[in-house]
Amino acid sequence: MSANLESVEQAIRETGVPSFIGEGSKAVTTAGTRVQLSTPIDCKEVAITAKAANTGYIYVGGEAVSSLQYLARLVANASVVISIDNLSKLWLDASVSAEGVVFGYVR
Repeated sequence: MSANLESVEQAIRETGVPSFIGEGSKAVTTAGTRVQLSTPIDCKEVAITAKAANTGYIYVGGEAVSSLQYLARLVANASVVISIDNLSKLWLDASVSAEGVVFGYVR
């Protein structure tokens, strides 16, 4: 390996440039009953988008998320990007049962 390539790889490791992209989806089965976005998955940032077919609100936040306490309230096709170290720290609630989100993350 050349010295230049090694220095580029070292710079990438030091600056935290994402090395993996993942995605998923999650539905809130019962409105008013929060659900965890994901099982524990390390990440640096996540983009969450409310599904296009949604008719109500999706609430995004911590483990106490609700329609009264949230980080973001999303309508259909709306998105939020959150810097966080693990997907399991994010929770969802919905104003309409069976509505949900798609999400993508980098680590």
